[in-house]
Amino acid sequence: MKKTDYNLNFNFVEKANKKLEEYKNLKGLNEQDKAIIEFIDNVNLDSYGTYLGIDKIDDISGQTVSSGTVLRLVDNYVTMLNDCRHAVSNTNEELMERIIKKCNEFNFDVKFVDISKPYYIDKQSDVVKLITKIYHERINDTSKTMVIGKGGSYAGKIPNSVATGIILHDGYTKPSYLKEGHGGIHQPDECMNIDGYIEGIKLFTRMVLEVDDL
Repeated sequence: MKKTDYNLNFNFVEKANKKLEEYKNLKGLNEQDKAIIEFIDNVNLDSYGTYLGIDKIDDISGQTVSSGTVLRLVDNYVTMLNDCRHAVSNTNEELMERIIKKCNEFNFDVKFVDISKPYYIDKQSDVVKLITKIYHERINDTSKTMVIGKGGSYAGKIPNSVATGIILHDGYTKPSYLKEGHGGIHQPDECMNIDGYIEGIKLFTRMVLEVDDL
């Protein structure tokens, strides 16, 4: 598998990084502050966790995604919250060890605030086969692949559940008045097609009812 283009979800982080680049060259900035800004900048050079050494791809879950998404300055201490959805063939312990190693190079502290175990349902399972069948029947096309989400949803906490839905796109395109970089997932002016949303709810409801009968 190859690294995928994750620009839709990376849009806001990319813009924040460009602003950091401006601050890095400010006059009067001491070396410690420069090191902090450079570290943050490097963590967000991509959305795969490459700088932290956690950028793994596997055939089960695809590409690891990782971004520093919340930056705070409190009592003269800079903290950054980094969110990671990693390949399930990695263990949490492996990733934590690599992140600690990288942070130790800069004498930065690390705190892991929320750790979830990797979650995976085989695509040959009865649940996945059933919801795929329902999806194909609705769109009348077996060649298309249904999107299974890899986000931190409740699906990882409930047995025999998967993250999918809730909009049926059916060729939907963004309104022409939205400029480039707007209207997509996590972008400014994020929007969705109402008709696709209603149809998605209908499809989702059927999936839930039929999975419940398994």
